[in-house]
This record gives sequence, structure tokens and C-alpha cells, in this order.
Amino acid sequence: NSNWTVEALDGGAMPLATNDALLLGFPLVSELPFSVFTNRAPPSALVDMTLRFSSIGAIPATSLIVRAPEGYHFPYSCLTSEASGLGNMTGDVNLSPVFLSCIGRLKSASVTLHASGLFRSTTLTLRVTTPRTTPEDNRWYVEGRLTDSNVQVAWGATGGVTSQGLREVFVDYGNFQAVSTLFLVTFSSEVDVEGAGAITVFPPPGYLLPCEDFRPFAMPRGAVVEAVVSCASMRQGVHISFANATLQAGAEYAFSVS
Repeated sequence: NSNWTVEALDGGAMPLATNDALLLGFPLVSELPFSVFTNRAPPSALVDMTLRFSSIGAIPATSLIVRAPEGYHFPYSCLTSEASGLGNMTGDVNLSPVFLSCIGRLKSASVTLHASGLFRSTTLTLRVTTPRTTPEDNRWYVEGRLTDSNVQVAWGATGGVTSQGLREVFVDYGNFQAVSTLFLVTFSSEVDVEGAGAITVFPPPGYLLPCEDFRPFAMPRGAVVEAVVSCASMRQGVHISFANATLQAGAEYAFSVS
């Protein structure tokens, strides 16, 4: 019984007026604990973001409204192929929740589930573009609703991931028009890249960076095996790859191209 009683009193034994408990109340929503994580979160990149639901509400939600922090952007079709349950519809949908679709708009995404709903703990992976920098308010929100009646049944919030960008980037070159000059690129990273990796540099329109005069002044080194560093053209920029080496967070690296 969730009805509310409202009475007007004047100090007597009986109320002057009453609504006879005819005011229908609202159902309380359940807490929906969850966490978000991704393997990597470079700035302004389309990544797979996983939401792990550690428990469910009293009423299984059949749709989810996901709201990311400012700066995130969901594509229109934001459900990954691994998260889609369309291929499992012929099997037993009682084994785990089945996610049917995800429609994104700006920093919000609407996820539709099978009629059985979010009946047990599970994970959901969505496609989303990360912001250029970590938002000041980095909280994610999820609202669970019933699709047929559009009633809210669950709600949760959690902290988001931190953007992993290059700590510093400098480009020095001779400022002359329509001539070939050396470009010195200096950078440091906020994360370690172990074993092998690459650095890509894309200049503004009108510039062309060839690899003919590539010079690795300070590049990742190997501890035991000699590191292999190479340069390849990529569009109007360059792709500098390294192997048998580790790019260390906070260390300063530099190379030049013409």
C-alpha cells in the first residue's frame, strides 16, 4: 500500500477534512550498483566502454538510460557486436540478460533488453567517443526503466575513467613558406607502452612529413634486445613504430623528420 493520507485538523477529536488515503504514491526505485572500465582511454577516440552491473534491482529493468560525463559522445548505433544478444535469441534467454539494441545521442544512450530484463549481474559493452580531457564531473549515471509502462525501477551512479593522453608535445621547425625544413617532435606520455607500439603525427593541411630524413634522437630502448625503430608515411604525416622496447610514462622522447 503506497497511498498517502492528508488531513486538515483543528485540535478536535476528528479531522475537519481528509482525502481518505486516495492519493496514490510512487514506487521507490532500487539502487543499481555498477562500474565502468575500458582497456584504454585515449582522448577523442572511439572505444569500447564496459559497464559491469554487480547487482540488480527488485524489479528487472527492460531498458537502460546511460548518461556519460560531459564530452563523451555515443554513436547512433552504440551496441558492440559482442554485447548484442540477437544471435542468442534462439537459445535460453534465462541464462543471462540479452541486450537487443543501443541508440546513442550526444552523451546519452538508450539500451533495450529482452522482455526478461536485467534479472542478474552482467556486463554491457558500448561504443563511445572519449572527451579531449577528463571531465571535471566524471560521474556516469544509469537509469533502469520498464519499457511498456515507462516507469523508473532502478538508478545508479559511479565514477568514470581517466583520459590517457600525451603529457607534453612540442614541435619545433623553421618558419619558412614552401621550403623543406626539419621538424623536431618532442613528447612524453602519461602511460607506459611495453614491448611494442607506435607514435603517429598528422600535421595541419598543407604540410607533408616524409620519412626520408627521419632521425630518432631519443626513442624507446630495449633492456636486453636492441630496439627496432622505423618510420612509415601515413597520409600527410608519419607513423613511427618501435619494437623490443618500452615507452616509459614521463620520459621525454624526440625525433625529427623533414
